[in-house]
Amino acid sequence: MSEKTLSAKVGIVTGAAGGLGRAMTLGLAEQGARVVAVDINEASLEDMARKAVEVGGEGAVLSIVADVARAQDC
Repeated sequence: MSEKTLSAKVGIVTGAAGGLGRAMTLGLAEQGARVVAVDINEASLEDMARKAVEVGGEGAVLSIVADVARAQDC
């Protein structure tokens, strides 16, 4: 198992439920970062969050359903 090199860091990832955002979120969690994951797709975000907990442990991710293109969601 690799050393958790980002254990004292927090990352914010938008578009976190799919594609590159999902990969970045899981990579950050695996390296020990705590990640705020934001996406508009609630079901995909929940799935990604479960995976992030598997690789990063409890508390690895805070998932927020929001559309960052809308000022009121930010």
